Amino acid sequence: MKVDVRLLIIILMLFSLLISYESFSQNWDVIYRADEMPEKAGWKIDKGFGADGQKRAIIKDPDNQFTNKLLHIDDSHVGQRIMWFRTFKGEGNPPGITIVARVKSLLVKDQVKVQGNQERNIGFSDGINPSDEVIFWPDRVQLGIGLPVGEVIKTHKLKGDEWHTYRVTSDESGVIRVYVDGLGPVLEMVGGIATDHWRAVHLTKIGDKEIGPSVTIGVAQAHDSVQDLYFDYVLVDFSGARPPGGGFPRDLIREYLPVEPSEKIATRWATIKLSE
Repeated sequence: MKVDVRLLIIILMLFSLLISYESFSQNWDVIYRADEMPEKAGWKIDKGFGADGQKRAIIKDPDNQFTNKLLHIDDSHVGQRIMWFRTFKGEGNPPGITIVARVKSLLVKDQVKVQGNQERNIGFSDGINPSDEVIFWPDRVQLGIGLPVGEVIKTHKLKGDEWHTYRVTSDESGVIRVYVDGLGPVLEMVGGIATDHWRAVHLTKIGDKEIGPSVTIGVAQAHDSVQDLYFDYVLVDFSGARPPGGGFPRDLIREYLPVEPSEKIATRWATIKLSE
């Protein structure tokens, strides 16, 4: 029997891709596409101390007005908060947390000096280990908020005023890692905020109300900073600390990293068409 070698090669390649995808696929507990306000998409809202919180809106993506929308937060008034949180629905505590967000942070004109350490854009807690926050600035990404609430601050320089895909993971031992555009971790440390801290960004309590392990996005009521922040999407997985790779929700922009002949890694944007 004559075998069509080309057909056999194609079949083997498709089978290999299927095995690879199934082996590294990932089920997301939360898929927020920023096409509506978070509170309309299942997130609980925290406005802070009785105020209405910072200005926020769903806007058309200037780069893709016909098919994409963004969550915009105008954090130009110091001392206010607007945050949203999603809680872990399982029993006990999650074995780890993975958060992926495509974010851009623009410079607020005439306010470049108003950038302290106490801003918070992504917060998380597994209910057991100390937690911390991730902050997006126009020129860096920051892990940790430092004293008096936290302890250590680490930063990684980049062009934060351009779109980047940030992956934040927290494992069972409390080690927090930050990846950027599939590379890294670029930042890594153990959290410095006690799990029983009441603020929503740490997600064990709001006031005296227990809410359990959770993840937050938004801006906190920092008194020494301002931001002009944009979220394209946010993904949350409470099943573990997952490094880059694996399945991705349909039609979200994801960065891949081809290696050029010069062996220099170049980043390019692509739309991944994988099923959820």
